[in-house]
Amino acid sequence: MQTITLIALGKLNADYYAKAAAEYAKRLSAYCRLNIVELPEEPIAEKNASPAVIGKALEKEARAILTAVPKGSSLAALCVEGKQKTSEELAAYLDERAGSGAGDVAFVIGSSHGLADSVKQTASLRLSMSKMTFPHQLARVMLLEQLYRQLDELIPDGSRVFRLRAENYSEREIARKLGIKAQSTLSYRIRKMDAFIRAHRAELEDLLR
Repeated sequence: MQTITLIALGKLNADYYAKAAAEYAKRLSAYCRLNIVELPEEPIAEKNASPAVIGKALEKEARAILTAVPKGSSLAALCVEGKQKTSEELAAYLDERAGSGAGDVAFVIGSSHGLADSVKQTASLRLSMSKMTFPHQLARVMLLEQLYRQLDELIPDGSRVFRLRAENYSEREIARKLGIKAQSTLSYRIRKMDAFIRAHRAELEDLLR
């Protein structure tokens, strides 16, 4: 199962953000191993701090961020100058990572001042959620929702896979029946479906009765 690590600067102080994030994290547990790493924001005492002061704080945060990235994980940095992706393109990115043999991904959301250049330069993907500005706490909820949306896309096929598994169809035969053509994503998509089956076995068994 793919491991997704979400590295975030600061805690979710608002109860409504915390509840929304917790709900999506719970749902995601059926499809991936989700690790959320919260790192402290570097305090900046000056209200109108100079770029040099902000840069120094960001570099200190950067060292903690890069240390928190699991070995072998591809790093995706959320930043305003990043590339905007459609939901389908984000799904394709996750599929591509999973099919590459190094499927684990670490997403990082910076503090209110953003991310240091050293983090952005290390990232294999710079991702922008929108041209509009959002609170970084809301960005965490939005990212979790998008991850869930993509990994959840195969739910309608869960019962079909369950039936085909019960009839001893092979992965290739199941993929052919479901219209999965890309060899690189075949096993990954089947594993995602299997994860769904494990999480909802009781309900699916009722379908066969």
